[in-house]
Amino acid sequence: MEFLGFEEILVILLILLLVVGPERLPEIAGKLGRAVRRFTSTVSELSRDITAEVEEPAAEIKRDLAAIGQETSSILKDTPGDLPTEAPPPPPKEFPPQSKDDRSKT
Repeated sequence: MEFLGFEEILVILLILLLVVGPERLPEIAGKLGRAVRRFTSTVSELSRDITAEVEEPAAEIKRDLAAIGQETSSILKDTPGDLPTEAPPPPPKEFPPQSKDDRSKT
């Protein structure tokens, strides 16, 4: 998001001065300032609410993962060290049953 530079703000103020007039310009500037202040406070409050809603479940998940890690570590420590390190060989493949025609050819 680009912010307005000094020249852009000056042009907006000049146009506002021509449209509204010098007597109402301070009143409108005050209302605009209050509106911007309200908007920024609403955005920051919304940001705090969203952060709180996300951080609480995330902290719970972190605690659960830490507990699972500790439990896994204790299980691995209690496991005997003579477990096989290699996977067992795969079972032999089963061939489909032969039909009567196939048996007569052999």
